[in-house]
Amino acid sequence: MKLSNQTMLMSYFGRILLVLMPILLLSASLVHAQEQEVPRISDAEELFQRAVAQFEEGQYEESKLLFERIYASFPLHQRTTASMAMHAKAAFRAGAYEEADAVAAELLDSYGHSRYAADMQQLRSLVADHQGAEAADPDPVRLGIALALEGEQSLLAQELFNGIRLAVEEENGAVDLDQLMAAFEGDVEDVAFLRPLEEDRRPVRMMFEETSDANGGVRAAVERLIERGVDVIIGPVYSEDALEAGRVAEQHDTVLIAPMATQDAVSDGRRYVFQANPSVATRGRAMARFAANSLNLKGTGVLAQANSELSTVMAEGFIAEAERQGMHVPFYYSVETASDWADWTDDVKADSLKQVAGEDSDKAFDSVYMPFSGTGVSRDVRHALGALDRAGISVRALGNAEWHDNIPLSEARSFEAVYSNDFWVEDNSPEVRTFVTRYNLLANEAPDRLSFVGYDLVRFLLHVMENGDSGELAEDVRNASRFEGLGMRFDFQGEMINQALFFHSVHLGGVRLLR
Repeated sequence: MKLSNQTMLMSYFGRILLVLMPILLLSASLVHAQEQEVPRISDAEELFQRAVAQFEEGQYEESKLLFERIYASFPLHQRTTASMAMHAKAAFRAGAYEEADAVAAELLDSYGHSRYAADMQQLRSLVADHQGAEAADPDPVRLGIALALEGEQSLLAQELFNGIRLAVEEENGAVDLDQLMAAFEGDVEDVAFLRPLEEDRRPVRMMFEETSDANGGVRAAVERLIERGVDVIIGPVYSEDALEAGRVAEQHDTVLIAPMATQDAVSDGRRYVFQANPSVATRGRAMARFAANSLNLKGTGVLAQANSELSTVMAEGFIAEAERQGMHVPFYYSVETASDWADWTDDVKADSLKQVAGEDSDKAFDSVYMPFSGTGVSRDVRHALGALDRAGISVRALGNAEWHDNIPLSEARSFEAVYSNDFWVEDNSPEVRTFVTRYNLLANEAPDRLSFVGYDLVRFLLHVMENGDSGELAEDVRNASRFEGLGMRFDFQGEMINQALFFHSVHLGGVRLLR
């Protein structure tokens, strides 16, 4: 009888649980001490405790790197073979099957009489079974992930990776529906959109490389992923690392998407390097297009914080695009300190402020754009709008993402405020409720922005791979129709930087989504 691919995979994963249980029990009790004549190294013991804790929390990528350090960085000690065995197991759980097989083989070759030899032989058998299961479906999506799991980026990378992992599990039909139904107390609506792995859908295989200096840095990590034949790479988090990663990916014609980079230089002049997060300048340009084409505004003055690079770059992006759209920009004014906002109208030419909408003048304006940033956003917006109110000037106020949850609603409402936003979650949707519950079950905490970004980005990429028709992923990403994620929108509009934003308005009932 010929089994379906899904049946083979289910049988295979069922065997994993049974065969690997003895190793799990060993890890939970920190395994038995090795021969007494082998020295005990306190630093290795401490690292082993940390690695086991990570493993038991499901952080397999992090734990396998730590287990490797334990046996590679110290002379023979009481945790050498235990850490090798756990490295092999963590690698297997992380989907790094070749690595798991290599480590198991090394342990058997170097320590053939180890108490873990039988476990490693079983693990190698599972790897062979996995390769046979993959042979039944030999074309998985190879999703490369390049993140730093040590140092200051580790927390951000873990949150992003958790979101990626949940999207991959969902795509592979590996969501524990019984667990979800229990969490939702039987509410079928919240999980009805989840679909099982279908016969004609490619499974997704995560291929992870760590970007820390201890592992050769960003360039080496990306090169290793390319050598492993990935279809696309997600990461790194920061613009500086994404610049380096992008150089390597571009040289090898490999699509790389930086999830959070905000510097235009990351993708400037490249064909294969994309930015999922709209750059700072892109946000200003997008607001100008919305003001001209959706709000039908004709002239906009611009206010910026002189001591904020984010504010200045957004303002400059807005001005360039506004003029390209045929709008007037009668003034661009910036201040050094917060107190200056209270009387900024005194410093702008009187004739500029007197010219309002409807007058035929290059100085006429019907709105003011205020891309403010930092901890004092609410204060600065209040003072800037207060100065307009005292001057008797009634125009529309335009803002940016940092206005969300920070602006004084009463003042903003009187100026019919509209602001752009690069991240927004509809809390009451079934998809969001399901994601939040699954994330809580995984990490025992609520998801943050990066968790949503990782999830949305994987879903967008898989959507493009499934529906693109050019035969070239980079081209399909550039020209894909707008995709709505749980917290992000993706629409590159032929560019290398995501152009999609949300736009909110302030009205009597509070804040609402305009588009």
